[in-house]
Amino acid sequence: MYRERSFLYCSTAHPLFDIAEDRLDLDALARHDFVMPGYTQSPQVRELYRPLHAAATAYQMEGLATLVLSGRYIGFLPDHYAEVWIGNREMRPLLAQRMHFVTEFAAIRRKGAGSHPVLDAFVEEMTRAYR
Repeated sequence: MYRERSFLYCSTAHPLFDIAEDRLDLDALARHDFVMPGYTQSPQVRELYRPLHAAATAYQMEGLATLVLSGRYIGFLPDHYAEVWIGNREMRPLLAQRMHFVTEFAAIRRKGAGSHPVLDAFVEEMTRAYR
């Protein structure tokens, strides 16, 4: 259906916010607390987390964003979700060229499942919305 890009962010209250991008590296990031998503991620995404210091876990975007906005943690958020805070200069991405990933979202149906008017309409509307 669609792809969602996620980047590593910090807030204005975080010590890394005013550090120039060219002065940041993985070692600098590893010295700060990271909020880890509590939901399953792909091995490639988990590899991005490996050098970071996981100090908290959140199970929803709202929790991740709240902890990042607290200034105590850095964390990954989808770019569309962080857009308002970025626009207000309340958040910024860190090492955006390296610390990002893409999540693909898809709708699936059981192969050979019979037709169901409500489900058919739902899938058709999703397909139209994400074209």
